[in-house]
Amino acid sequence: MPASSTAFCALRVLTWIDPRPRLAWCGLCLLLLLALLEIAQRGYVTASLLGFAAGLPLAWLGLPAVPAQQRLALGEADLRWWPAQDREAIDLHPLPGCLLLPGLVVLRAVSAAGGAVQILWVWRQDVDRAGFRHLRRWLIAADLC
Repeated sequence: MPASSTAFCALRVLTWIDPRPRLAWCGLCLLLLLALLEIAQRGYVTASLLGFAAGLPLAWLGLPAVPAQQRLALGEADLRWWPAQDREAIDLHPLPGCLLLPGLVVLRAVSAAGGAVQILWVWRQDVDRAGFRHLRRWLIAADLC
């Protein structure tokens, strides 16, 4: 469905920016540095320096893009997700088997166009409390959890 379709009526729109992939990348780089320090302490300084020199371009190439603002609109029975501000909306049909934790909702959905399964992670601290509670209630009312 195109983003301009009037068949979708949003009950609530959640907006968030999820920085966690970037934090995970920083954590992996820190682990690499700790491993190289351990190698250097065992007497293999040359190998450690070579590993550092080889790891720098790999870490730079693996740097994730700056996370964009995402929006998730809850409809009567479907979802509409904007992965970034300048991207077209994707209509999603939620699938059973979502995960509800006190601070996290993991939501499974398939695109209306017949694509692959999308997995959306919505953290409580990334959206407002009322929106997070509304999302949990919406999922429970739709019997998806």
